[in-house]
Amino acid sequence: MGSKGRWFFLVPFIVISLLFMGMISGGASQVSQGLFSFSVVQSPLEVKLSGPGSVTEGDIFWLTATVTNRGERRLRDGEITLNIESSPGIDLAGPPWTRRLGTLQPGHSREATWRLEAADVGKYLATAEASFLERETGSRLVMGDRMEIEVVSAAEAVRGYFNRLSSSLRQQVESMLSFFRK
Repeated sequence: MGSKGRWFFLVPFIVISLLFMGMISGGASQVSQGLFSFSVVQSPLEVKLSGPGSVTEGDIFWLTATVTNRGERRLRDGEITLNIESSPGIDLAGPPWTRRLGTLQPGHSREATWRLEAADVGKYLATAEASFLERETGSRLVMGDRMEIEVVSAAEAVRGYFNRLSSSLRQQVESMLSFFRK
């Protein structure tokens, strides 16, 4: 393979590397001297989903999504939806899955909280997806976040608790429990 053939294969790798290092900018699909140049646009919308990573079967718990407008424009007609994959392992115990957030000014945040019940043992993926209309451009912005929630049985929760205890304390507790079992 001649030197021209090597360049043909190296150019895409060089361009991709420069893109990730932030050395090439410009609008997507702009042609510059036969090479494409791209820009990565960061969404002004940020979503953070928080809550317990592990709960016990039968527990009531809360998930909270914080939505922040990191941009310079006002966002309106906002709403956020919580989705739990593999449901009905986790049931909604409060208001509906979708909440209206209204208008979000630049630099401001809003929260939505859901009250949930851990119905069945298993691992579940919770996703919160926010959607707003950017008035000046008329475009719809959508952003989300996700987290895994593990629902454990009561017996497993107790077993995990005892595993975390120090060995001497564990022996004392087991001794007391054996006394009550007699």
